[in-house]
Amino acid sequence: MPEASRDYAGRIRALAREAPLGNLAAQSVIVAALKTLEHSLRQERQVAQAAISMAQQTRLCQMTRELEDAIAALRALLTEQGAAMLQLPASPETPSDATDSWWFALTGAIQELEKGARRLASMASGQPRGGPVRRLSGIVARLLHSHHNQLLREAEQWMT
Repeated sequence: MPEASRDYAGRIRALAREAPLGNLAAQSVIVAALKTLEHSLRQERQVAQAAISMAQQTRLCQMTRELEDAIAALRALLTEQGAAMLQLPASPETPSDATDSWWFALTGAIQELEKGARRLASMASGQPRGGPVRRLSGIVARLLHSHHNQLLREAEQWMT
């Protein structure tokens, strides 16, 4: 996919310019997206640290930058209410015992990206089709799916 068409942060900012995202439903999705992307970022950083080649590490660093950009774009959309929701305690994450193992870090990240995309799609499913909340959820879900697919390709290359 050409780099310009993968500018998820740009898509988020463009949506924010054309549609209001300050209501409770939008802020809830923004907070869920932020938590999901931040968790995915931690997972992808673990994979990058455990990378078995410089090429893998380079690709993963590009992916983490893409997540960082999307996170920054979403943070800019938080209202006071959204920021308060973001501070609510999340369920504790279980630490990985195999953070130094590329394969375990990779499979863990793949699973988390898939779960996050499903969770976001589920949250926005009650919103009107084509509405800003559903579109926002779709942008973030596509980002997660893109990273999921990229990591699957890494796994396939390793296995062949």
